[in-house]
This record gives sequence, C-alpha cells and structure tokens, in this order.
Amino acid sequence: MGAWGTKIYQNDISSEVKDDYKNKLKAGKSDEEALNEILYEYDDCIGDSDDRYDFWFALADTMWTLGRLTNQVKERTLELIDMEDEEGRWETEKERKARLKVLEDLKQKLLSEMPPRKKIPIYKPFTTPWKPGEVYVYQVKNPPIDEAYNPPKDYRHYIGWYITLYVHEIVEKHLNLPGVPDRIPCIYVMFSKEKPTSVDKLSELQFLFQPYFTREEKRLKNYRWLLSETSLRKYPKDIEYLGICNDFIYPIDEYIEPVNVNFVFWSTIEKKVIRSYEDGLERLHEES
Repeated sequence: MGAWGTKIYQNDISSEVKDDYKNKLKAGKSDEEALNEILYEYDDCIGDSDDRYDFWFALADTMWTLGRLTNQVKERTLELIDMEDEEGRWETEKERKARLKVLEDLKQKLLSEMPPRKKIPIYKPFTTPWKPGEVYVYQVKNPPIDEAYNPPKDYRHYIGWYITLYVHEIVEKHLNLPGVPDRIPCIYVMFSKEKPTSVDKLSELQFLFQPYFTREEKRLKNYRWLLSETSLRKYPKDIEYLGICNDFIYPIDEYIEPVNVNFVFWSTIEKKVIRSYEDGLERLHEES
C-alpha cells in the first residue's frame, strides 16, 4: 500500500495524485484536461482494490480545495468512503478508528460548500539568452572549502583564475515542472590561470570533464555540462561575453553521455570546476 499513516496524504499514491493534478494546472491545462489526464494516467490505480481509495480521496480533496470538484469525482469518492471494506486495509483497531475519523472529516468537507475557484499561476518555462557558439568567461571570486575530502581542501589559491564556457547547444530539460521543458545551455568548460584574450585561443585551454565509468570499470571522459539554472537572477552580473567561436575544436577523447548527466549550478560551479581540474592533474600524475 505504501502508506505510513492513516491521513489522506500519508501514502505514495495520494501525494503523487495531488502533485500531478496541480502540476497540470500550472502547465496551463484546463480543468477538464487536467482531470481527464489524471484519470487516464492513473487508470491502473483506479482499478486496484486498494489503490483506488488513495487515488479518489486525494483527487477529491485536492479538487475541492482548489474549487474545482466535479460531481463525478465527488459522488465516486463518497461511495468509496461509505464502503466497509476500506476499513480492512488497516491492521490495528487504533488505526481503523483513526482512519474512520479521517474519512468522516473528508466526507463532511466534500458535502460542505466548496470554496471559490482558486487561480493557479501558469509556469513560464525558462529559456537561456545564450546561443550556440557563444563563449563566456567568469573569474573565480570565492572558491569554497571542499568538505568532501579528508582533510578538506582549501581552494583559495585559485582566486583570480578563469572559467571559460563554450555553448555547444541549447537543450530542453524538465527542471521545474513535468511536461513543461526549460531550455538551458549544454556547455564545454575550460579552466586557466590566465584570461583568454579571444575565442581563437580556446584550443590552448584545458578542458574539464566528469569521469564516466563503464560496467567494465573503464574510465571515460564526459566533457559536456548542463548549466541548470532557470533564473537570470542566478547568472553572475560580472560574467564576460568573449565572442562567437565558429571553429571550436572538440576534445578528441570525449565520451558523449546520451543524457548529459553533468549538471552544474552557479552556486557550485567554482567548486566543481576546481575539483575536476585537480582530479585531472592527479590523473596525469598517476599516468606519468
């Protein structure tokens, strides 16, 4: 059953139904579209002898709270509340009594006057202003202490170094709302002590990668990163546009991970870049 309590949302299905229904409204679906899609997507739960309770109770409660409860959902939910076999899902008398109280409260709620229809703000997907081929430079200001190491590593000696970002392509990822993709840049990241003077100098910089290990424990290099920010307010104001690189030379030894698993945020980019750089140095030392 996946339940950890007797309340309406103390189970996996009810929580998912509530979130999925509200997310459909946030995605701009009409009331009718949101309801029809939920009924279709949860058809297996509706037909299950136990899961149907959690589905209908959550859906009715959520729709009532948002001022969207239909007679169809209301009547079906009230039927299930009055069915005696729902009590058999609970092992102890204490649980059954608690559950009966929860269901009686839900019944009275559904029979009472529904609140006015609430306005649901429509989510506007994020689209990065960056374009493929563009190059940006960001100077390291405040690298944190990396607590992942024992002892922790202090990266302050990298203050003043430069992170160079080449925009490979713009990809769609569902970062905030299912069904509504945001458009974010897939980038190649380079790191250097000296600031690159032009886009023609990118081949002189060191590419950074995240290791990808195969089942045979072979270590491959995934150079592509996803800059997963969905607000321009998170972009640093002092980042510098260097120009457009039309002849970008890609790493010859790169492994292209199909799902682009290297996510990076502005809040962590300095730590991840420096860690990747130092890991690469250690690897070179081991191989020499």
